[in-house]
Amino acid sequence: MNLFIKFMIQLGIYIRKGIHMKKRETYNLILTCLSSLSYNAKNDIINGQQPKLYTYFENDKKIADGIMTNEAATKYIFRLLKEKNETVDAIYYVATQKVSKISELGKTDVDFFKERMELYCIEEKMVVPKFLHPSNPMSDEPSGRDLVNLSVEIAEKIREIKETNNVVKINLYIDANGGFRDFLSIVTAVLRTMDGDKIHIEKVIGVNVDNGNKIGKYVDKTEAYQIYDLYSGIDEFINYGRSRMIEQYFNESLNENNSDNLTKEMKNVIDAITEMSNSFVLCRPLLMLKKTVELKSAIDDYDDSTDKTEVFTFIVAKIKGVYETIFKSIEQGSIYDYSTIKEIMSYCINKNLIQQALTIYSECMPDILYKYKIIYPGKRVKKGYDQYYNYLNDKSMDGYPYSKEYTFIQQFLNAFNLKEIKGEDRNELLITKGILGQYVDFVKNNNRKTGKRERSYFEKGNVEHQRSYLKGMYLNDFLYSDYDKDKVIEIIIKYGEIKSLRNLSNHADRKESDEKKQNIEHIKNILRVELKKIDELLGK
Repeated sequence: MNLFIKFMIQLGIYIRKGIHMKKRETYNLILTCLSSLSYNAKNDIINGQQPKLYTYFENDKKIADGIMTNEAATKYIFRLLKEKNETVDAIYYVATQKVSKISELGKTDVDFFKERMELYCIEEKMVVPKFLHPSNPMSDEPSGRDLVNLSVEIAEKIREIKETNNVVKINLYIDANGGFRDFLSIVTAVLRTMDGDKIHIEKVIGVNVDNGNKIGKYVDKTEAYQIYDLYSGIDEFINYGRSRMIEQYFNESLNENNSDNLTKEMKNVIDAITEMSNSFVLCRPLLMLKKTVELKSAIDDYDDSTDKTEVFTFIVAKIKGVYETIFKSIEQGSIYDYSTIKEIMSYCINKNLIQQALTIYSECMPDILYKYKIIYPGKRVKKGYDQYYNYLNDKSMDGYPYSKEYTFIQQFLNAFNLKEIKGEDRNELLITKGILGQYVDFVKNNNRKTGKRERSYFEKGNVEHQRSYLKGMYLNDFLYSDYDKDKVIEIIIKYGEIKSLRNLSNHADRKESDEKKQNIEHIKNILRVELKKIDELLGK
């Protein structure tokens, strides 16, 4: 073989690869479950007569006619796409054993359907689509398990179509009249889980038929099937704090030019749902509080508006039912009050949003402990602490990001670090070690007495040392509390454990061997017990 021929063959391979690799934007796929050809139609054909046609209308305008039930929706979709200068790429049909058997006509009902569609395409000067189908015919009396298995097979086939054709998005058009009605419900439920892969249900077309007059009227059932998404989306939001499916439902409504159906108040509720969902997914505790308030405000505005819909009122009622105690606590005080934080934490615990619950406790509880005077600086450190905090605030380029209360519990009490203070500034401060320094000395002295080597880091230190150390801090006027000091000490020690659990859930701690610390029910119980202790302390 000479070099020129080799070159041309290789060039052809490159060209074919290039064509294959080029992405298509959309692939239009019709999904239908074939009905059998009627007895009367078969009898007419056997007797050499033309079967009586059904005529199908949309708004009194004739769209198509047909012999088989499935012709109605498929021909409507063909015409719809033709008006958009698009074509049907394939028809994926589901056939029962009955329609797959050769009948008196010498062919199967499947063959008859294909012939009818090919004839229609030729008459309308359209490209004949591919005909695809599951690996085996469906039982004439399928069980629920049969339908589920078939739906999964269809979903996988559609995914395969997307990958092998290098398509960005598959637009699905579904015939709602053919075959088994429960099949349609199951298959749409399965297909809805694939939207993340850009496999999208564009239209669900049904037909209301007057058999006596052989007339059918088209019904767009897309929105009716989308309502399943909405209800699933509400469940997703109230149970998992995610808004994807609610957003998707209303985005599709807007894309269908139904924007007038959404008032400003409705749009504000949807936006607030999205923002609140994002704050939970990001696990930003203060943002969670703020966005929860904004959701309540948006719902209140909707409740006060005069333009409402049954669907949207249902959504609002469901959300209010779940967040009722949180909304009530917001009405009764600040979003940074203990009652609001406790209610949001309880919601997270009950919905298994453990990371969020741990983060809210570790990040919001320091302010609560200080604000409610459960623990605050004693007279021997008050002036020094104020000086320390002001130092941090003054030295920060954009302002110190943490509150005075938060800094006291998190840094001054728990992990004070002299490295944050410049060497030349240390002598000017009244405190050179902070409260943690006292704990370090306490552990060192105990180590000398016992000969043991204990950690001097308060958060992960020996519980007995922590307890003795905190008692000493109270006795020596380093710490104050307006409540029972023994109970407060246990709450502070437990706070350190909860913060450690939060850190553990955020980091790849390969040395962790205590399975309890990774058990959800164990962590939920710890959080519930601590909230109850604080309730009892505050007399709630």
